[in-house]
Amino acid sequence: MKRKPLYAAALATVLVGAAFTSDLAIGFSSGPLPGYTGAPGEFSGACTACHNSYPLNSGSANFTVSVPTNLTPSAAHPVSVGFSGSSNTRHGFQVTMQDSAGMFKGAWVVTMNNPTQTQTTSSSAAYHEHTFSGNSLNAWTMGWQAPASVTPGPIKFYAAGNQANMDFSSSGDYIYTNVATMWQASLSTPNASWPTGTSQVLNLNAPGHASELYVIAVSEIPGQTPLGGPFILEANIFTGLSDLAWSLPSVFANFVGTTSATGTATATVNIPYYPPLAGFPLYFAAVTADSMLNPSEVSNPRMITFQ
Repeated sequence: MKRKPLYAAALATVLVGAAFTSDLAIGFSSGPLPGYTGAPGEFSGACTACHNSYPLNSGSANFTVSVPTNLTPSAAHPVSVGFSGSSNTRHGFQVTMQDSAGMFKGAWVVTMNNPTQTQTTSSSAAYHEHTFSGNSLNAWTMGWQAPASVTPGPIKFYAAGNQANMDFSSSGDYIYTNVATMWQASLSTPNASWPTGTSQVLNLNAPGHASELYVIAVSEIPGQTPLGGPFILEANIFTGLSDLAWSLPSVFANFVGTTSATGTATATVNIPYYPPLAGFPLYFAAVTADSMLNPSEVSNPRMITFQ
């Protein structure tokens, strides 16, 4: 569908079949201009540049963007964006992906042929968004085709959504943003609940980081610790229980070491028999580093609870 002139703010929605008296009312019912997802380097405030009746993320609905936890190179990954808790009948969205260098990589895959579309602005930016027919929905699905390799570091998916009030203008709409993260290294465990008095295993898989130093951080609270460059470790390596990984090697075994020739490692937690631990959470995440101790990759966070 050919887009009509767009003079209102991004993501304004319209009622299908209504009569409009100006291009301002038409807004962006057929899809927004690029660059309003809230991603770094884009227009400040996402779509509130024109939909400015309310502060960003001040509405009562929930707006989410969901992606798989870990990257599979050269594979298609499902991406979903949507609202819950909204009684409005018109919504819009725009989503983009950035690697740790702030660049778009791979390609969007249209899985809903009429409600969504792709808009590519350059070799470093591309967007997926609603169409004219898609603004009658409150949730959308699409795919992201990963390239064979991505710059080391977490991959971020930035999305903005419009909960429209159908007054045919950019006023009175609630704008939301959200971010989802995909990690290139994975930290997994067969069980999310660990009985006291047992031994449990954590498995690190860091493709492309063979024979590198790794550290698994332990924390009683989730945290975001900058490690230099684009790397953020989402289990605080400097606070809380992380010191136990160094001072109690009989409990936290192989939490520091060198990855294998395939970039893997296995660590063990030997949990003392102590029933009062039941219900207590722990957060784990891993970081690899090169020979100069520069961080080279981080893993997804992994929460467990004792029972």
